[in-house]
Amino acid sequence: MNFPRSLILLLSVDIVGSSAYKFAVSKQEGPLAWVRAYQDFYNTIPAIVRDSRRSRQALLSNPSLPDGSTTMLRLWKSIGDQLIFFSEPCNSAQLEFDCQCFVLALEKANDRMMNQWGFSLHGAAWAFEEGEQNLRINLQSGLSNEAPSADFDLIGPDIDLGFRLVAEAASGQLLVPLELHSLLQSTQLAVKLVGEASLKGIRLDPYPLLELKAC
Repeated sequence: MNFPRSLILLLSVDIVGSSAYKFAVSKQEGPLAWVRAYQDFYNTIPAIVRDSRRSRQALLSNPSLPDGSTTMLRLWKSIGDQLIFFSEPCNSAQLEFDCQCFVLALEKANDRMMNQWGFSLHGAAWAFEEGEQNLRINLQSGLSNEAPSADFDLIGPDIDLGFRLVAEAASGQLLVPLELHSLLQSTQLAVKLVGEASLKGIRLDPYPLLELKAC
């Protein structure tokens, strides 16, 4: 199968039971007791993802790994207590590299947040081809004397699918859609069917819930 052109990969990490956690901690320790935990979440998760990439990148000295197997995975934006990372892999090696890094990072981050603050994390990874259905919208200030903003948003049905999957992931799980599963060929990643769910606005009903794990 040919690798898609203009592929976008999104990887999301979210706090499980965020509202309940805030209420419980506030009741026990005061109205703003949860703030330190969330500050740690926002500061630590990007650092853990970067460290995971660096440690995996050290393996690139291995001659069996293809050239150009890394790409620029970066924090795109936060939506409440959800952090979303973005990359544009050009080949299967780059796609699998970023997925491997994120799987390992989520595992480490989940352990840290559980041990340090008592809440867990879950997430989703999904990829789609930018084009007619899935669009990148540049966000501009609207002021004519300013240069166009480099910020952007993404809209489209395949983008919506990933956000639906995040809500279905159990603690510590990283769920992936069927399309990403079909693109992953790595022996270092395993996909396991863990259930199914009805996802709002998604035609396939019920939709299979596939967990991505490191082998």
